[in-house]
Amino acid sequence: LKDFSFADLKKAFDSPEEFISDTERQDFMDYVKKCAEYKPTIYINDIKNIKMACYAILNYGYGCILIGINRDYQQTGINMPCEKIEELVESEFKTIQDHNNSRYASYKMKLEKLGNGKSIGIIIADSEESRLWIDNLNDVYIYCEKSGYKVAGIREIETIIRDRIISELEDFEDQNNDNI
Repeated sequence: LKDFSFADLKKAFDSPEEFISDTERQDFMDYVKKCAEYKPTIYINDIKNIKMACYAILNYGYGCILIGINRDYQQTGINMPCEKIEELVESEFKTIQDHNNSRYASYKMKLEKLGNGKSIGIIIADSEESRLWIDNLNDVYIYCEKSGYKVAGIREIETIIRDRIISELEDFEDQNNDNI
């Protein structure tokens, strides 16, 4: 529903394919926009992509995953109840941490149910650990601005490792300088 004219509203009510969402909540979308504004953001419209998106954000170090919300912040939603999404995300993060022998991946999640029964949400994730997060198939997913995520190549993996080692050495040097 693009315009809120009487004719458009009547057409939406008369057509079973049309939905009028009563929870296109502006406060939720303002929160989403603020959270995603300066962070790498992956947009997914299919929950089966959540695992790869989680790995990509963790390998970047931090970022957002928007579920059922496109790049223009339009709420397309996904056909899954919020409770199921929450269970799936919790399970994925637990699996990621268990597989990588780590407890240092954290996330916050906020989900909303639209009036048409679909769900939208945001996951803000980060890792305080300077490591490479590898999935069960030994793939390394990385953030890619164009498509959200992709499988990393050798050079990209080398770059991640080099940057993280340099960052850790700089942190170590700063701590030693503070102690001296």
